[in-house]
Amino acid sequence: MIRTRRRNMEQDFHRQVAEYLAVALNPATTTWTTFPLGGGGHTRGAILTGIGVRPGWPDVQIIHLGRFYGIELKAPGGTPSADQIACHAVIRQAGGGVQTANDIWGVLQALNGFGIPTRARPT
Repeated sequence: MIRTRRRNMEQDFHRQVAEYLAVALNPATTTWTTFPLGGGGHTRGAILTGIGVRPGWPDVQIIHLGRFYGIELKAPGGTPSADQIACHAVIRQAGGGVQTANDIWGVLQALNGFGIPTRARPT
């Protein structure tokens, strides 16, 4: 039961972030998508890995002025997994930026830290 509530909390958070990014980012300089891959069990994970999905890839991908940024979304109290920590290190090494956010204000903080201007603040 707790797992379902956590999953619903994280899905709600993903929706909130998508709604915010749709109004906050300037499409002339910045594009984004979300790509949540969690859940589905071992079989789904094996299939995704087999077709090239990298374990630990961030939930939100942003390209701003030609540079890649990722935001890992975690429900309150959630922390990145070992795969996520390793993947995020590789992204940073390749010149991208990655942050983890536990709420919408953490998303704004990540955007600010990346130097990505926003046209709106979260409500």
